[in-house]
Amino acid sequence: MDPGLLLSAHQLRVERDGRVVVQAADLALRAGEAVSLSGPSGAGKSSLVLSLARLLPSRGGELSFQGVAAAQIQPTEWRRKVCYLPQEPVAFAGTVRDNLLAPFTCRVRAEEKPPSDQACRQGLEQAGLQDVDLKAEAGRLSGGQTARLALLRALLARPSVLLLDEVEAMLDTETAGRVDFLLQAFLDSGGSCLRISHRRGPDAIGRRYWLQDGILQERD
Repeated sequence: MDPGLLLSAHQLRVERDGRVVVQAADLALRAGEAVSLSGPSGAGKSSLVLSLARLLPSRGGELSFQGVAAAQIQPTEWRRKVCYLPQEPVAFAGTVRDNLLAPFTCRVRAEEKPPSDQACRQGLEQAGLQDVDLKAEAGRLSGGQTARLALLRALLARPSVLLLDEVEAMLDTETAGRVDFLLQAFLDSGGSCLRISHRRGPDAIGRRYWLQDGILQERD
């Protein structure tokens, strides 16, 4: 087994609303690697990513994390390691601090130490949110600020894999660059990222996949 292999899918079949959107997909994510996923609108890119996050059941094939079959890993534990961020960012009720610490209120993280206020402030600065106070109401943030807050919340929870569904859609060029900076640091720490995007993204973007008519292909 490849020691750097984190998430892998073999002959994965995905259905949505009674329609096959992905058939027999093979895909691999390795430590330190960013992979892009592109394709026409409506091709099923989001459905594939949801299936990889185990938020949409697959209808065949194999899915594994570090060589362990998904069936042998509890869904909550899987999502602790494999984090999905939707295109529409979510801010929970409460303060910015409440949002950043939200993952640590889950039972699966009961034994984990949440990040300190200092770590949260450092993350906000790296995300270009240095002017946002931890006590600020998260619901008052702009769409672009909320997108970066959601990404930072995921990163502070220390997943192994990030699955991103066009998270930069609400960002301008400058703030999208901040997202790229955060993602590059995540990759440098040994994480892996699959990114649905029409932008080039981090410098470390390596392999590229194209999904069309239910067929997933790797491209140069």
